[in-house]
Amino acid sequence: MEEGATGITIGSEDGRINLTGRSRTRGAVLSVPCPFCGVGCKFDLSGRPLGPFCPKGLGAFEYYKRNIVTKPLLLEGDLYHEISLDEAAEKASEWIREKTYFVGSAEDTNESAWILQKLARYLGTNDIDHCGRVCHAASVEVYRTVFGVPLTDFKLGERPKEALIVGSDVAITYPVLWQEIRARAERIVVVDAWESFTMRQSTDSLIIPPGPGFAAFSEVVYSIEVGKEPEPWVNAWIEVEEVKELWKSLERPYLVHGMGVTQSGYGYQAILRLIQAIMMKGGKVMTLRGKVNVQGAGDMGLNPFPPLPPKELEELWGFPVPRERGHDLVQAFEYPYSTYLIHCQNVVASIPNSMEVTRKLNSSKVIQVTPKFTETSLFADLIVPSSPVIRTFGTVTRGDGMVYAITNGENLAFKFFKILAEYLNLSVEDVKETTEEAFSAIPYYRKIDVERLYYGEDQYLDKPSSWKRVEVSPIEVMVEHEVEGHWLYTARDPALWTTKGADPKSERRKMREAIYLNLEEFEGCKRAKLCSEFTGECIEGDAVTTTRVPKGVVIVFFNHVGLRINSLVPFEPRDPAGTPMYKAVRVKVKCLESEKR
Repeated sequence: MEEGATGITIGSEDGRINLTGRSRTRGAVLSVPCPFCGVGCKFDLSGRPLGPFCPKGLGAFEYYKRNIVTKPLLLEGDLYHEISLDEAAEKASEWIREKTYFVGSAEDTNESAWILQKLARYLGTNDIDHCGRVCHAASVEVYRTVFGVPLTDFKLGERPKEALIVGSDVAITYPVLWQEIRARAERIVVVDAWESFTMRQSTDSLIIPPGPGFAAFSEVVYSIEVGKEPEPWVNAWIEVEEVKELWKSLERPYLVHGMGVTQSGYGYQAILRLIQAIMMKGGKVMTLRGKVNVQGAGDMGLNPFPPLPPKELEELWGFPVPRERGHDLVQAFEYPYSTYLIHCQNVVASIPNSMEVTRKLNSSKVIQVTPKFTETSLFADLIVPSSPVIRTFGTVTRGDGMVYAITNGENLAFKFFKILAEYLNLSVEDVKETTEEAFSAIPYYRKIDVERLYYGEDQYLDKPSSWKRVEVSPIEVMVEHEVEGHWLYTARDPALWTTKGADPKSERRKMREAIYLNLEEFEGCKRAKLCSEFTGECIEGDAVTTTRVPKGVVIVFFNHVGLRINSLVPFEPRDPAGTPMYKAVRVKVKCLESEKR
């Protein structure tokens, strides 16, 4: 320890570091990240915000006081019994020798992600993935293609003069980023499928249809930049001249694109066009991604393919690494598995065709590693506690590529995975040594100084300094989008941050759990039914009519889990990157009860 550093105790057998004062890096205050999104806002260790914050972050410590898993629980008969962590690891080691699907976490550390994917590959499988598959997988693939790495050159704190927000309710998903945009941008243009919370605060706006509407918008703006006419099919979905006029009025916009694009069914091709158009116009991509460590989770190998060429990993690890691509997170529930190991993801509430998901879980052994009980816990045979990122040890990578360390507790998931690996005769180092192994392996992490990182010095990954032009393939409208019906377009309740709710104060402010319909189409409707011919499922709920929802569109908040909205979303078809079309499903709408006149 350096002379003059006070309040710091370094070292322990399990690799934890207790840091109670300032770090040895001058001016750095010990902190923990907000667990709810990729903006990466921070608290000090007492929970006091360090810089800008939003209401969801202010409730983080309260959020992790309810429904907490404190001990490993084994289901025997109809009852759960407390067991030791060693017993839990031994039981899990027996089950995962059979055909197992590994669901990694974007809410935990880089180190827990690295050890879990290493364990899966040690067992000879690439059947592993994380929640990034169902949200921004298409964005990541486009970043790799255009920028050479799975991130952009944007850094939080830049000052955009113009913001173009496409299919993203950024005011709700990233409130702190939104406040920066509002404070700095002279013009804010929002393109979405309904009058979102962000659109209501914008300078200019354009409502387009879900699904093919976003593909058509991207096709038109890309065609303008490359000097050609857009394909004729776009005329069926958007007003082409209106889009052209809007695009030509922009100078050098910063782009925020969201799930309206990625979950449209055309995510990869639409984003490939949209990002290249932005770059050709001299703008930047300032899109952030969902959970606190969704960037790191993908970087650390929680994908159905290894994070590095297999030969490189074999030299590093000393065991064979499977070559064949595994099933992704959606395919995990299309095919039967003997066991599911699910780390900190509420798959029952987040995966499409949710009724089929529950059937798969019911017929398998389920190991859930989680800080909180969730709907998925109802199907778990073994529940093991993990640490929320506000009380753990390890590192996370926020949405713009900033890496920082957390030294505020014990990494329980890592501890469990380490014991589990030892039962399988796989030797694993402690947390900090795992950081060094992972960061030295992944090329764009190699510049990170791990020692300084753990002493409180946040550091950026190697970010792209250039981009390349890539040819695009023709877009074909899916037959599933040509059928009659209303568009189901999911949104996010401003008061509920995850499928696991919020703190009590915020939950009291949540939107009414209902099906939101166009006022003119369904005036007087009080209860409605939605049916999907693609999954064979129907849901019923209270109806709310509003002018904010366009004709032909139905809005349901995905974090109103009681409505089971994902039961209407099919596994297939999907975007080439594997993202389901949560925001572009055709459904039949029936009003079940109307207001008496």
